[in-house]
Amino acid sequence: MDTEYIREYVRVASEGSMTKAAVQLNISQPGLSKHMVALEKCVGGELLQRSSMGVTPTPLGWAFLEKASISCASTTARWITWGRCATPSRCICA
Repeated sequence: MDTEYIREYVRVASEGSMTKAAVQLNISQPGLSKHMVALEKCVGGELLQRSSMGVTPTPLGWAFLEKASISCASTTARWITWGRCATPSRCICA
C-alpha cells in the first residue's frame, strides 16, 4: 500500500471532491482517481461513493479514514520532531 495514496485519500475524503483534492495535491484528477481505485483494490473494498455531486466515504471508507488520519498525524508529528518538515500542513497529510 502506497503511503502517498493514503495521504491522498485523506484529502479526497475531507474535500468531498476528487477535483478539489487534485488541485490541493497538485496532481491531475484522472491520476488521483486511478490512485483511489488502486487503494480500494489494496484495501479490498470500496472506500468512496462517487456521484455527480462529489464523493463521500462508504462505511468501510469512514473506518479507513479514521485509521489513516491517525497514522498521518503521527507521521507528520515525527517528521516535525526530526526537523524534516518546515511546513506541517504540507508535510505528510495536508
